[in-house]
Amino acid sequence: PPLPVSYLPDGHIPKLPQAPKTPAFDLNPTTPSVILETRREATSTQLQQYCLSQPICIVRGLANVLKLDLGLFSTKTLVESQPDHQIEVRTQRQQAIDENFDFTSMTTPLKNIWKYQSTRSHTTISKYAQYQAYSYHDMVKDELNETNISSINTNSGLTTNSNMIMTNGTSKKVSNKPSSNNHFLN
Repeated sequence: PPLPVSYLPDGHIPKLPQAPKTPAFDLNPTTPSVILETRREATSTQLQQYCLSQPICIVRGLANVLKLDLGLFSTKTLVESQPDHQIEVRTQRQQAIDENFDFTSMTTPLKNIWKYQSTRSHTTISKYAQYQAYSYHDMVKDELNETNISSINTNSGLTTNSNMIMTNGTSKKVSNKPSSNNHFLN
């Protein structure tokens, strides 16, 4: 019978090298930010070169110096100009920041993966505007419910967690910020 041959040193699998130690600063680097004050700065080649040399960069004041009317891109304006225009909608499942479970396969147990699920669908601008208005209306209604519940609990002497409210029999976590504007989309 032939003798077993090993091409590994000493016949053992070599150990993996240790991962390099990455300083905390490199894991969360600062994001460079550029504040524009003139149109000339916005159109300069220096700005272009700087932005291309950075992995990420925040440019502030671009719309102001170029005098862009961002109102032209509001939902209301888009509905008035092109209500039946088709748009793509992406639906993503909200998960905790350190998790990303795969919900696509019902036969395998949940596993943490890098890839996230993004379901694609299509609708019109007018239907999306209705959805946006209803969502905003529900948010305002929830804030009003929170205000009413907290005033009832304060008056009755009950101590509750002010970050939780009850809506339709389910609890919902909300922020404690009072709403400064209660405008409804039409």
